[in-house]
Amino acid sequence: MVDSLGELIPEVSPWVLLPAATGCLGHLTVALSSTSFSPEVRGEVLLLAARAGDLCGRLAAAGGKWADAERFFLDAARTAAMIGQPVLAAVCLSNLSMCHMRAGDPDDGLLLLDVSRSMAGHGDPGLTALNRCREAVGRGRAGDEIGSFRLLERAYEEVSGRCGVVPGGILSSGQSVTEEWLAVSSGIIWADLRRPRRALDGFSPALGADIPERPFRMPTWIIPLALRVHLDLGNVDEAVHHARRAVLLLGGMPTSLGTHIRGVFSAYRTVPSVSALLAELRSAAGS
Repeated sequence: MVDSLGELIPEVSPWVLLPAATGCLGHLTVALSSTSFSPEVRGEVLLLAARAGDLCGRLAAAGGKWADAERFFLDAARTAAMIGQPVLAAVCLSNLSMCHMRAGDPDDGLLLLDVSRSMAGHGDPGLTALNRCREAVGRGRAGDEIGSFRLLERAYEEVSGRCGVVPGGILSSGQSVTEEWLAVSSGIIWADLRRPRRALDGFSPALGADIPERPFRMPTWIIPLALRVHLDLGNVDEAVHHARRAVLLLGGMPTSLGTHIRGVFSAYRTVPSVSALLAELRSAAGS
């Protein structure tokens, strides 16, 4: 079930998937506390619980629920380490670092990456690429443009196989690290560096015409970031278009996301298209 839910991430809203994933994790937790397993079977169930916890963390993070995501990632990392799965534990810690970089202290996130690397080494190119990308985001938030994009370039090499190793891709958690994923990460970095035109280039793989077919390839917390990039370029109507699209694809607007989007447009309230959008957001929040 963990794999099946993970495969739905590009297609289904994280607010829909998260209750299913937490239900799966809850069933595994109950089973572990109330059922006598052989050591081998218990290890397999604990591995499933660790992977389910990491999935819950990714879904919570995708929806911008950073505190919930941190708890899921930390518990999953502890479980993975306990059963001798250092690579999975390292992936969970890498994902945890992103929570700190976006909602806390980037320096704390960089320290978590050091722990992740020490646990798993550099034998998995996908994980190495993930950690380089996370570090690039952290360096970008600190204003280090050159260091950030050197790290991202190395991550591209590892994912594509151009650095002489087997290309990275699917991690032990089921998480996928692809060139498109790295492109969106570059958009995040450029947005943090207030370079909006380049940020749009990075976001373009996830903002293309085929979004309705695979709408959630980009975490929904990035939506306000992408909207701000359009506004920084003076593309108010384009920003309104993407905000409306988000409401349509999500089938409404979760309260936290709606609050962030209203904040993005706060300086443009007198623009007629923005005024109409804000009214739609209020309606969506109340539906």
